[in-house]
Amino acid sequence: MKRRRKIGSRGNLKVRPFGCALILMVVSFSACQTGSTSADGGNPPPPPAVTATISFCDDGTVDCEPANSFAVGAVRDLVIKVAWENLPAGSHMQTLEILMPSGGPYQVTQTGLDAGGAILNSATTTRILPVAGTSIPQRQIVGNWMIRVSIDGQSVASQMVVLNP
Repeated sequence: MKRRRKIGSRGNLKVRPFGCALILMVVSFSACQTGSTSADGGNPPPPPAVTATISFCDDGTVDCEPANSFAVGAVRDLVIKVAWENLPAGSHMQTLEILMPSGGPYQVTQTGLDAGGAILNSATTTRILPVAGTSIPQRQIVGNWMIRVSIDGQSVASQMVVLNP
């Protein structure tokens, strides 16, 4: 009479842990191999994020050296410069918000940008904030002003500028 081996017999228990470990290694290795790169025809990496750098200078000075603090009584116009990097090709809308020290909006402007036809582009915009002869020195609206910029509705950067009495 032939003896049949049961599937759950003790003799198979030694093989199962090794078999399970082998299957896990194969699955893990194949998962690593499924990542695609542009070299093997997969999707290219995403483009770098759009960035903006905000700087300020006093329009009344000859060289307009960038600074982050200005005396209200000495500055005529504050120049706000936004330097964009990694803009995708095409037309874009920049929104520049100037917020008073209280946090309320002082001025919000929109400027159209044409980033050309290259894949990634740079662009620079300039906005003049008049100070002399405005409510800023008259009402002594001094302190930390916040400038925020967005491109196509996406907030990208903010920078503080101090207007001193």
